[in-house]
Amino acid sequence: MQMLFQNLDEHGYVEQHVCFEGPYIMKGLFFTHLTSLQLLRYFPHMLIVDCTYKTNRFKYPLLEIVGVTSTSMTFIAVHAFLAKEKMSDYEWALRQLRELLVRWTRPGVILTGRDQALIRAVEEVFPSCTHLLCGWHVNKNVHARTRELFSNQEDYDIWYGRWMDVVHAST
Repeated sequence: MQMLFQNLDEHGYVEQHVCFEGPYIMKGLFFTHLTSLQLLRYFPHMLIVDCTYKTNRFKYPLLEIVGVTSTSMTFIAVHAFLAKEKMSDYEWALRQLRELLVRWTRPGVILTGRDQALIRAVEEVFPSCTHLLCGWHVNKNVHARTRELFSNQEDYDIWYGRWMDVVHAST
C-alpha cells in the first residue's frame, strides 16, 4: 500500500483513504489526478456516477465519477475503490468529492444507475443536487418489462420507436 501511495503522489494524484480498525486492511481509496481535479472544479455541473464490481483481484467495487465539459466532452473526475456497495461506503466517497470541490461549487445534476444505496448517498451528501437515472439503464428496464406484452416483433418495434420519440422529445 505504501508503494501505491508513493506512486499516486509521484504521478500527481490526490488521494484519501480509510482503513478498517487495523491499519492493514483498506476500506476505501479515493483518488483523482490534479488535471482531473482542475477540470472538475471548472465543470462540476453534471456528474455521471457508476460503480463496477468484481473487476479486480481484490473484488473491491470501483466507483467512477465522470464529468462533462461545456462542449459535451467527458473526463474521468474521480476513482474510488470501496469495500462494499453500501450507502456508508458511497457516502464516504461522495463526501471526499464534496471536500475537493471549492466551497461554493456543487454539482447541479448527478446521473446514476438504479443502485438504491448510491441514490440515497447522493441525496444525503448533495441534497440540493438534481438526481437523474441513466437513460441506458431506464431503456434497458423498459425493454425487459415491456417486450413480453407484445405478440410479435413488429408491434413491439413500433411501440419502442414511439417510446424513443418520447425519450428524445424536447419538451
